[in-house]
Amino acid sequence: MVLTGLTIVSQDNNYWNQMPGSRSALLGGAVVGGVRDNSAIFYNPGALSFIDSSSISITANSFQYETAKVINGGGTGVDYLSKQFQTIPLVSVSSTFKIKRFPKSTLGIMVFTKNQTSNVFSKRVDDSLSKDILGTYDECYYYSKNPKIGYIGDFNMRTGLNETWIGFGYSHKLNKYFSLGLTPFVAYRTQYYSKSFVSRVMLDKYSNYAQGQVTSEGYSDISNIASSSIRLLGKFGLSIDLGNLKIGSSFTSSSYNLGGKALISRDITYNGGLADPYSSIQPFFGPPKDTVIYAYMYNLNDKQEVIKTTFKSPASLALGLEYRLKNTTFAFSGEYFWKVDPYNFITPDSNNFYRSGNIAPSASSPTTINSAKSNKYLKIIEANRAVFNYGFAIEQSLSSTVISYLNSIKLKNLNLEGITICLSYRTDKTSFKKNSNDFWVYKYGYGDTTYTVGQRMSFSENDIHHLNFGLTFQRQKSDLHIGFLYSYGTNNQFEALNNISDPKDNVISNNLGAVPNFSNNAEYVYKSYSILLGYTYHLK
Repeated sequence: MVLTGLTIVSQDNNYWNQMPGSRSALLGGAVVGGVRDNSAIFYNPGALSFIDSSSISITANSFQYETAKVINGGGTGVDYLSKQFQTIPLVSVSSTFKIKRFPKSTLGIMVFTKNQTSNVFSKRVDDSLSKDILGTYDECYYYSKNPKIGYIGDFNMRTGLNETWIGFGYSHKLNKYFSLGLTPFVAYRTQYYSKSFVSRVMLDKYSNYAQGQVTSEGYSDISNIASSSIRLLGKFGLSIDLGNLKIGSSFTSSSYNLGGKALISRDITYNGGLADPYSSIQPFFGPPKDTVIYAYMYNLNDKQEVIKTTFKSPASLALGLEYRLKNTTFAFSGEYFWKVDPYNFITPDSNNFYRSGNIAPSASSPTTINSAKSNKYLKIIEANRAVFNYGFAIEQSLSSTVISYLNSIKLKNLNLEGITICLSYRTDKTSFKKNSNDFWVYKYGYGDTTYTVGQRMSFSENDIHHLNFGLTFQRQKSDLHIGFLYSYGTNNQFEALNNISDPKDNVISNNLGAVPNFSNNAEYVYKSYSILLGYTYHLK
């Protein structure tokens, strides 16, 4: 019997995942050149001085339907699947103000959610499997006349990320064509990661394991990490307005860490059996080569609170163009993000991670469990690769004849001054860069051991493509925005979460299904459908 649940929301390694601003979101963020509303505080502060009036804007993503599938995520033939409908509490609020004494200057403030993501996995296998899951005869020496043994594998994983930015923009118009601007941002980031894997094998009471007082085997790995961090960064913008042609560029600095703290805990326990090749005791039954099994166990455990954190975000450079041809506007923006070299995001103190057991050092193993320290094996290492994202959009304004017709017949109570239709596409490359492996890789030589030892909190590794379609209804003092967003992405090199489909022990090197098969990748397929709602009120 297999019970499976999975929830996946958004992506945690994508810079262009969520685009703030009403019109800007409908245009897929392709507004670095032509933004003329409050969202210029984020995209290009140099454009603030070209905004005609002060305004207040509220944007909210209301509803989202997602499907996600991790093919072979639990080993060959075991997939994770999710279909869900949910409300997304994403809101951005912004405002701009003209200064009467300084008509060439504009101030603005913006508060918005830059990224919000969560993942929930739940899987349980409760079945009678072949006794071969304990390994081959020559490895574990398990012998029993019963061809089946009971197996329970239970896996749960939750990750979450929320990042809120607040920015204070200032722009100064040099002349009718050029304007410069600056926005300092304070970013507050919270992130959590929790995982539990519990497996149990019920052995035959007449087996040679039972002779060694080993009636069951079990492995558990329970980990919890929670962190918060505050950082400072700045954005510099240049905007050029040539009438129908608008050009813009912005540079975002790398971040400066202001502080943060974290909690980290992990408990790993194994109880099982191991062959004693030097035993002179003859087993109850089986070939003479059978060996008596003795109890084998160990425990690794530590918990530390109020650990300092250091989170880094990269510098980036953006360029945008917007050209208006009669009632049609064409827009393009691209942004290059520099890489972030591997760094310690969370570094625990050097406590003993290994607590107890009857495990002995192994000269053939590059890592011995009984010498494990928390500062080496529980640290969180982060890194980001360089990526380039781009997007383009088309915005079509309906003719005045159509607007007059709608006001007189269909929408006469709305007093519409204009309607625009938007269509956009943007890429959203993942910045994920593998830089560490859990210590089981080194203990048993799995995969590529050139990476350093450490844990990871980030999850997603998908390049995402976003398609937007939206409408803007313009009135004298307000605008109403509604849009539809379709996002999709695949990754056929996704690392499996575990190997429940083939939970072999093999002298605990597979840990009863907890350790994935690194030679077989899973495939992650992500799709989402969203509705965007926005409202802008013009103060004058």
